[in-house]
Amino acid sequence: GLSFLEEYSYYADSIDSPLYKAHVYNEYGKDALDYYFLVKTEPKVLDSTCLIFKKALHYADITNDSAIKSVLYSNIALVLTTKKEFDSARYYINKSWNINPVKNNYYRFIRSYSYGHNYLEEGNYDKALKYFDKAEKIKIPYYQDKALRGLYEMMMIIHDSLDNDIERRKYQRLYDSIDRTIEDRLQNIKMNESYVKHDVEKKDEEISMQKGAIENF
Repeated sequence: GLSFLEEYSYYADSIDSPLYKAHVYNEYGKDALDYYFLVKTEPKVLDSTCLIFKKALHYADITNDSAIKSVLYSNIALVLTTKKEFDSARYYINKSWNINPVKNNYYRFIRSYSYGHNYLEEGNYDKALKYFDKAEKIKIPYYQDKALRGLYEMMMIIHDSLDNDIERRKYQRLYDSIDRTIEDRLQNIKMNESYVKHDVEKKDEEISMQKGAIENF
């Protein structure tokens, strides 16, 4: 994936597009953040990740594109929440919403989820639950199962912390049910890909045999 991002980066530089450069650095920032979550490396990596997103924001500010600015504010907020800088993170969540107060359900979910995650990390479980409950009611096309699976995982963490075993088990069941659905779907996709690959290989073999027969003839 990063090889295509490099190509995109060269193209953004070649036409000197601030909007494309903003997207490039946003992707670099996301990649750095994913790496941090994957290996739980040194906290200073979060500082450099925040700088990458702010560089993207510098280019986004040159444009009139509110959508990319909104995304960048959300990403900066996630970094700051991870760094335990909760008030600063909420400032950026607010900026993200104020600059792009769209009615799109996906962004409405992200906003509520971001606030919930922020308050969860801060240890303010009542406020976290309030925002997660709000997020749960928002219907998202295409991403509904994945969104709810992530949400229920957060709910389990909260009720673990509150020693509320009944609610914890409730969200565990909901999480497991969706997780099975997603895994089944992935398995079906992989099986279908396998069938298609086998079918293509079989057709290639038949074509090759036909070509050989024609050439011999």
